[in-house]
Amino acid sequence: MIGKENNLVELGTVVVLIPGIVVGIKCFLIRNLILNRSLMAWIMLMTAACIYFGGEELSWGQQLFKWETPEKMHAINDQNETNLHNISSWLDQKPRVLLELWILIGGIVLPVWRFSRKIDYSSDNWRYWFWPDHVCLPAAILAILVKVPERLRDFFDYRLFENNVRYSELQEFYIALFLSLYIYSFYVRLKKTGLKV
Repeated sequence: MIGKENNLVELGTVVVLIPGIVVGIKCFLIRNLILNRSLMAWIMLMTAACIYFGGEELSWGQQLFKWETPEKMHAINDQNETNLHNISSWLDQKPRVLLELWILIGGIVLPVWRFSRKIDYSSDNWRYWFWPDHVCLPAAILAILVKVPERLRDFFDYRLFENNVRYSELQEFYIALFLSLYIYSFYVRLKKTGLKV
């Protein structure tokens, strides 16, 4: 299920991104509720990230429709696929590290800190809209914890489980779930307030 290319988790990653993309587009359609252009640009950036993530995960349809990789792409792509993330670390690892940091800080540290201090932002505060809601916390925890066995293996040569698990694929699934929940929670907050931000 999770050891091979085009596995259930990889396809599931795209499936869980779809609601985030749809709701991100809905946010754009009701953008008149959001006076702050920076927040609107941010949620559109998150929606575009979901589209990029899903497209790259399926090599923009190549995984489903099985076309041959064009020669020019074949020459520069690590895995000979029709995608960008296997061309450069700037299109894969570096954005992933930034996303992991955002999930760790915004999805885990801040919600726990806010809960422990009983801090609740009002809807007229940009933090209410920007930071992930508490509903994202389980997906955030899983997105960070799922890589622990791989990091134990890489840094300490300690093998918690057998090597047939592709931890990166599992992490991508939980990152996708986190992103979709984040966009959906933004939309729910927007609909709930019914106010201009």
